[in-house]
Amino acid sequence: MTKTSISQKALKTIQQQHLKPTPRWHFLSRNIFFWTLALLSLLVFALGLSLSVYMIQNPEFTPYFWSITAFFFVLVTTYFLRHTKKSYRLDPKILIISILFFGATIGLIFHQLNAAPLTDNYLAHRFKIYRSLAPLKQQVWSDPSSGYLSGKIISLDTANQFTLLDFNGKTWTITHDQPLIRGWASLTVGLEIKLIGQQLSSDSFKVNEIRPWGFR
Repeated sequence: MTKTSISQKALKTIQQQHLKPTPRWHFLSRNIFFWTLALLSLLVFALGLSLSVYMIQNPEFTPYFWSITAFFFVLVTTYFLRHTKKSYRLDPKILIISILFFGATIGLIFHQLNAAPLTDNYLAHRFKIYRSLAPLKQQVWSDPSSGYLSGKIISLDTANQFTLLDFNGKTWTITHDQPLIRGWASLTVGLEIKLIGQQLSSDSFKVNEIRPWGFR
């Protein structure tokens, strides 16, 4: 069969089946779509990495949820990038190494901007199910004999004393003398905080350092 006859046969098939060439914008929009998903997945991976590091540094957290999330989105990012234009030319190993490098770099930026504690606090207050996925080790901050106490401020009694309701439902009298206050913590009624100090009696505690709950 000659080239001419093959071309004629192909043309006849196109005419009979009313086939039309795929427009260029279709491929362009598809490429943009997968690049967008890949970039979003990379950001989630970076945030998950930042949260994992933050939770490892803070003993009241369990980092497993965000560690698994970070690993999962490495795979998701790889999948989306493999569907972009000319991705078949990329060596899979180089692609994964590049994702890890850029994800770690962005994650470091998130860490420096305190994005991890802000995200954790936002999700904890916005979605009730979140804390069951990324639980707090409340027992670490419910050990007054070791100098750790946490709960909600329920009243400001004097300039150097307030009352705290811990997460076990017990009321404590907290005394202080210019304690170190970290982050956005403050002596405000209704605010949940973490305390570092010394237990004075069965229901009194002297605080040396105050931290907002959920932040380092």
